Amino acid sequence: MQVKHTELPEAADPGVPGEPVAPVEPVETYYDVYAGAPGTLTLDALLEQQVEVGTAVGTIVPDTFHAQVPVTPDQLYSLQGIPSEAELSVSGGPAPFTCTGLKTMSGAPNPNSQEGDSAGPQLRCDIPPSELVFDGVKAKLIIQGGKADNALLVPVTAVEGRFNRGNVYLPVADIKDKPEKVEVKLGVSDGYSIEILEGLEEGQEILEFVPRQDPEELPGDQQMNFVG
Repeated sequence: MQVKHTELPEAADPGVPGEPVAPVEPVETYYDVYAGAPGTLTLDALLEQQVEVGTAVGTIVPDTFHAQVPVTPDQLYSLQGIPSEAELSVSGGPAPFTCTGLKTMSGAPNPNSQEGDSAGPQLRCDIPPSELVFDGVKAKLIIQGGKADNALLVPVTAVEGRFNRGNVYLPVADIKDKPEKVEVKLGVSDGYSIEILEGLEEGQEILEFVPRQDPEELPGDQQMNFVG
């Protein structure tokens, strides 16, 4: 698409007083505007219509679609890395199918926020051209998380941290003493339990809840959980 930009140059020297001034001719410049993505272009502007800078003059319907959903930081960490593909189930559409090129991206600014904050991280994957979908339809994105066999699990409430490294606390004989902090290596999690890879042994006692850091709180009622 080509856009014409018309600009009036600065006024010329008025010349000799009393004599007519030569008219100022506008300067016309033509620019080629390229579509930001492949697809079918629909123009909302008419030929020779004047528009202001920043005005949308058309829309592009892409040849292929993608699915995009918001995701929380906890969900991103629980994935233990983003896989390359996921399963997509379209409401009222075809049977669940695989979408590829799964990646994270920043969300667009939230128009409902007065502070202009973003919508948060998003997960996006490409829909194969062989699958018929429509813009704006609802779907569910199903991502396979990590898998662990014969795992040593503890409640997530017992661990300080959710990804890679964390801390657990061992009970002490005297409730006036601070619980013993032990660093552990973490694995996969389902949101309720989390895998301990290193730092604890099966059958070892830990506090079921991470102790609060409020110095005025009495160090009583330590709750224990048997790992295993």
